Amino acid sequence: MTPHWQDWPSQVLAALREGVAIPAHPLALDGDRKLDTRRQRALTRYYLDAGAGGLAVGVHTTQFAIREAGLFEPVLELAMRSAAEWTRAPQIMIAGLVGRTAQAVKEAQVARALGYHAGLLSLAALKGASEDELIARTLRIKGGLLGHWSVWVKRAVELLERIHAAVAKNEVSAELLALDAQVTDCNAAIFDAVNDFHGVIAGCHEILRRQGLLEGIWCLDSSETLGAGQKQEIDRVCAAYPHLNDDAFVRANLQRWLA
Repeated sequence: MTPHWQDWPSQVLAALREGVAIPAHPLALDGDRKLDTRRQRALTRYYLDAGAGGLAVGVHTTQFAIREAGLFEPVLELAMRSAAEWTRAPQIMIAGLVGRTAQAVKEAQVARALGYHAGLLSLAALKGASEDELIARTLRIKGGLLGHWSVWVKRAVELLERIHAAVAKNEVSAELLALDAQVTDCNAAIFDAVNDFHGVIAGCHEILRRQGLLEGIWCLDSSETLGAGQKQEIDRVCAAYPHLNDDAFVRANLQRWLA
């Protein structure tokens, strides 16, 4: 299935070069750790209505274990179909690719057949590989992804717009500079930095659970949950930086996304 906006490669490429917010799409599971299609679709709708310029699916935040669970292609297809049904605006669709070369190529072929524009390649499977092996796999790193923007996306989009405006004027306000430390503080809490990132995915899920987008914080791996003291840290940053959350936006639209 190829969505209508796949016919607009020039607009997609232009948006990517300009710089847009592309959330890392989490995996919505029910209490039995099975795919919750309704809430998975709701997350996609939330990101698009928040102003995201695309979606990154099958990446770390989506949980690499979707491959062993047989969910890689179904989850990528659901995101593509949900986006195409929800908006006519062109979206940049990025597929996460993992594994040794043969697996990564196979995943890239699946993503391309579904209409994805690009792949975000994880090199975790090549730990210990030689430089020649790494070069033969990907010539140059050309971008990055901040997974904690799978939450509070409306604010992330607005922040990026402010940054674009500051760059255009060649001036950065003290207020904008102050957000650096605030966002870093939030990232540390949501990603559970103090516990060596044990609750990195569960932290994102916890924010989405509090907003009602997810039913729980379940991961495919039952050992992946909040780290010690992480809930309190999330409480703290939520209270300290209310201007960085988009709770009101989610509350106003939640039932429409879940419909």
